[in-house]
Amino acid sequence: MDPSLVSRLENVANRMENILRKYESTESECISRGPGSNIPETSSTSTPELVKILDNVIDKKLDNFLELSAKIDVEVDHLGGLVKNAFNEHRLVLWTACGMRQPEDARFADLINELSKKIIAISEYKVKTRNSKFSNHLSAVEAAVGGLGWVAQPNTPAPFIKDALEMSMFYINRIFMAHKDKTDHNFEWAKTLKELLTELHGYVAKNHVTGLVWNSEPGTKPTKQSLVSVTTSGAPPPPPPPPAAFTIPETSSKKSSGMASLLESLNTGLSATKRLKKITPDMQTHKNPALRAGKPVMKEEKENIAVTHSKPGKTNDPIILWDGKIWRVEHLVGNKNAVVEVAEMKEAIYIFKCTDSIIKIKGKANSITLDRCHRTFVVFDGLVGPFEVINSQSIEIQTLGDLLTVSIQQTDGCNIFLSRDSLKAKIIASKSSAVCVSAQLDEGDDEYKEMAVPDQFMTQIVGNKLVTTVSETATIMVLQGHGGEIYTAQFSRDGNIIASAGYDQQIYLWNVFGECENFAVLKGHKGAVMDLKFSSDSSHLVSCGTDKSVRVWDMETGECVRNFKSHTDIVNAIDVNRRGPEMICSASDDGTTMVVHDFRSKEAAKTFIDKYQMTAVTFNDSSEEVICGGISNQIKVWDMRRNDVKYTLHGHRDTITSLSVSHNGNFLLSNSMDCTLMTWNIRPFVPAQRLVGTYKGAVHNFEKVRSELKFQNLLKCGWSPSDNYITSGSANRFAFVWDVKSRACVYKLPGHLGSVNCTALHPLQPILLSAGSDKTIYLGELDLEDY
Repeated sequence: MDPSLVSRLENVANRMENILRKYESTESECISRGPGSNIPETSSTSTPELVKILDNVIDKKLDNFLELSAKIDVEVDHLGGLVKNAFNEHRLVLWTACGMRQPEDARFADLINELSKKIIAISEYKVKTRNSKFSNHLSAVEAAVGGLGWVAQPNTPAPFIKDALEMSMFYINRIFMAHKDKTDHNFEWAKTLKELLTELHGYVAKNHVTGLVWNSEPGTKPTKQSLVSVTTSGAPPPPPPPPAAFTIPETSSKKSSGMASLLESLNTGLSATKRLKKITPDMQTHKNPALRAGKPVMKEEKENIAVTHSKPGKTNDPIILWDGKIWRVEHLVGNKNAVVEVAEMKEAIYIFKCTDSIIKIKGKANSITLDRCHRTFVVFDGLVGPFEVINSQSIEIQTLGDLLTVSIQQTDGCNIFLSRDSLKAKIIASKSSAVCVSAQLDEGDDEYKEMAVPDQFMTQIVGNKLVTTVSETATIMVLQGHGGEIYTAQFSRDGNIIASAGYDQQIYLWNVFGECENFAVLKGHKGAVMDLKFSSDSSHLVSCGTDKSVRVWDMETGECVRNFKSHTDIVNAIDVNRRGPEMICSASDDGTTMVVHDFRSKEAAKTFIDKYQMTAVTFNDSSEEVICGGISNQIKVWDMRRNDVKYTLHGHRDTITSLSVSHNGNFLLSNSMDCTLMTWNIRPFVPAQRLVGTYKGAVHNFEKVRSELKFQNLLKCGWSPSDNYITSGSANRFAFVWDVKSRACVYKLPGHLGSVNCTALHPLQPILLSAGSDKTIYLGELDLEDY
């Protein structure tokens, strides 16, 4: 053996032994000064500088957030306590990291275990209260607090918090839109949550650029006193200091034995190379040109990636798959956290048959196609090409960056949220309805303004060519002033006055002609006003509401002249007879239909009892019968003289929302949550089959009033003076008018930004009134023959 080679190997072995001894002495010194040590000269309980900076950044915002949570509701206050627990544990992790060296993965998992539990507790609370009216608050906090997991992110953790903020902004924007005109602290609460996460993102981006900072102040450790945050709330106190498991144990024998085995292998001399693989001439590329002709293997080359399944099995298996050409996202059901990470701008995404899911696209992609999806929300960083929506329902898409074109085909319900960078996007809609665009139009204001895409067009021949323009024939006046959803609106019998009412508990009176100004507001109801009707001579107005009362108002003085309190539950509908002594009939959730013969009488003259809630009621033309309907899906005709059911009309398959008798008294119009309107022949001595016609187009959904009393919106219907046309509102933001004889829809009018709860036709002129959940009343002029 060459003596020089042996000498060089011995020198290498000596140097490695010196390094090992230095490593062991340094590690043992760190261990003796780590958490749990009793050495006073190196252990410190003072607050580390990084933790002080954190406190200065977020304490004030966190205080404000907790105060607002306590003011809103008990549920939100409890949620605030959970948020405080998570931030306290997050602070503990940072403090502990400042005083110790970075541990192994297993012990690091123990360090952040409590923080993970606090974050999971918020998700569990959201699941437990899934039917809460504060679902947007719960979802916003769940997404936001997930950003505290940045402590486990290597390299650059700040983008992780930014992603959490972007996911949370979807729900924060919903809170902004729902409470922008209110003073109930919800708007400020959402704004503070956004600011809290923004401040945390700035702190991490500045102080933890390459990951969680370790051992910045060796030996420091949190105490019980130092863990009490400056924030004060009713939430439980933070957990105790970290257990002994957080300290780094003595160097294990595995490391020593591994180093010893390395030294032993080096001391074997030339025999140490026996285990190396020998390269034969046939394996050398410079001697074999054929090997160089083969395609080189690239480390960065994409492989087929399946997030949920490595290979798709059944046809309907949920998959998120890169197939080498496009991303395929298919058959997701109820997945609220689906993520697709795009590496290059040339990648496209195809989303197929997904239901009730939220899909996040990270990175700028080439294009996105949404095909046959239902109740699906897609948020993406930006697109080079188009976003296509095909044959889908109830879709929401949001861009955080650039977007050039949105193509919508055969889709019912699509909300598009545009960022400031995509305000020039082109929206192309074909055979689609209920398409709305929400955009951040004001600089410095994150609030989205919602605008409806026109659905109705007018085409005519101009100069031997067909010219199509947006039809705005219907809208001639917009009435605004209500502070909440409008549930009912009616013309007076002489056609000069409009009365409207709803969630804000007030009745507004408007002039029909001229400037349509609001000339009076009637106050007195203690709950939402559900229905109102004018007397036959328009001298009185009758109203009912969730306060279980029926009130009579004098139209000259505006005073409440009678307050009937015969019902024991919400009063859903009322009617006033057309001729004879003035009578009122009312329908209630207590299952009764009560009739008051005289406005001057205090007690109900007749009471008809049903075992189901009643939601609609009307008199027949002669006031000898009371017709009512409810959740039993049946329409019952009560004989007032015999006090029993004369006959029952069967045909609807869901709750009856409104009833209206034609002006000639021969027919009844009914509206139902089965998305149909039906006309019935109610003349005496007719065949048993009284159903005359069925009208489709309007849709219903379940919208609840934001109060303790929850109920479904009851969409109203009505007749034209000639009884040749009928009208109804719709939950998909349209007002409908049908021809009675042909049953064809002659008008489908857009404009509202919420459910159209009530429509009415003017008693003298072709004017349509529509009122909806967007707090707005529209008056439209119609072009109808034989009105």
